Amino acid sequence: MKNKVREWIELARIDLTAAQKLSGDEYLTPVVSFHAHQCIEKIFKAVVESNDMSVPKVHDLIRLYEMVVNIINFSCDEEVLYDLNRIYIDSRYPAMTGLTPYGRPEISDAAEYLGFSENVFNRILLILDK
Repeated sequence: MKNKVREWIELARIDLTAAQKLSGDEYLTPVVSFHAHQCIEKIFKAVVESNDMSVPKVHDLIRLYEMVVNIINFSCDEEVLYDLNRIYIDSRYPAMTGLTPYGRPEISDAAEYLGFSENVFNRILLILDK
């Protein structure tokens, strides 16, 4: 495995660990959601890097996912991916910090996003390790 791929994996693991450590705190649900997004973004970028493609400087999970599925046999719940994508974009603006369509992520939302990111991370890690 290339060093750059390992670096993307490590950065994704750091975000996943941050989300795990902060989960369960209702006040921090936007931060947990943000780190869940970042974990997926970086593990997707590891896939792109593994294929010797130029890694785009974007944060759009949908765009990155489209690149990933053209490289490896992988699928995930696109609805959750879309939600996480929206949370990241909305969190860039102070009045909308980490908003879901109905407001701040609830504990159950953050738990769903964390579980989703753990699943995506672990499944892609298995593919990249082969």
